[in-house]
Amino acid sequence: MNTMVTKFKPTTQPLYTPWHRLTRFVTKQAIALLLGVKLKDIDRIERWARVLLVVGPHLSRFVSYADLPPIPHVAPPTAKDYLYWRRRWGKVAPKFWAEFYADFFAQASNLEELFNWGQIAIIAAQDMPQAQADWLKNKYNREQFCREYF
Repeated sequence: MNTMVTKFKPTTQPLYTPWHRLTRFVTKQAIALLLGVKLKDIDRIERWARVLLVVGPHLSRFVSYADLPPIPHVAPPTAKDYLYWRRRWGKVAPKFWAEFYADFFAQASNLEELFNWGQIAIIAAQDMPQAQADWLKNKYNREQFCREYF
């Protein structure tokens, strides 16, 4: 009887895929705005080592972590995070970042939440064209005024 012996080689590959450092900024709302789809059109978001896979009924797209803007309520962006973003989009932040922040200004439930979104938007606005940063600042000021006086 002939017995076959199989030798297994040990692997140096990790048994899991570590998450990307920008994964803390992944939100369904940001991805929907980036892709121009409705929230209900996104069934799932899979976090891979270097990209996100976004899947829906008529949707299957890869999205870079560096396409998504920073958000409050998680660890603030670091210098290394900004290197990822600037490498991805050059010197100017994507236009949809301003739209994303403006949407959340309007959705803020109280002044404290609005302030938190404003703080992170100020940091992101440094990499936006001046007109876009001014537009975002005006949206923030308008929301703040409405909440304080109405």
